[in-house]
Amino acid sequence: MSVPSVPSIYHEPVRWGDVDPVAITRFDAYLRFVEIGEDEMWRSSALSIPELRARFDVWLPRKLLHIDYDRPSKLGDRLTLVTYLSRLGTTGCTLHVDVMNHDATLLHAAAHLVLVSVTCAGFEKVALPAELRAMMAPLVVSVEEARRLARAPAP
Repeated sequence: MSVPSVPSIYHEPVRWGDVDPVAITRFDAYLRFVEIGEDEMWRSSALSIPELRARFDVWLPRKLLHIDYDRPSKLGDRLTLVTYLSRLGTTGCTLHVDVMNHDATLLHAAAHLVLVSVTCAGFEKVALPAELRAMMAPLVVSVEEARRLARAPAP
């Protein structure tokens, strides 16, 4: 497994389908940004979503999704999706996606999700497998540290 970059950084433009008639990003378009950020974080950590099912026989459905909207994004804005885990528990984790401007200096929206480990067959809550927890551990960083690292220039 490659060592993941923490936090995961991904750039995504605000597209035509994301905006309302006055070219401001619709609130529900932020769900797309959250999904993209999460997918890119798992991909960069060599832990794809399908691998969770195939290798560990668990799934991580959302128990909670919360989004704070700080400032509007507009059609054509290049957003930076900063994704990381802030907590890794016995049966789940807290995932964050900060939607920021192009250079990660201004926060547009901050999402956090609580993911819970369940069996694939019956969706019964189970402990995260030890090997999976070990693979997820490098993705954990505080909110403050993730935002600081996102603003830091690339080496």
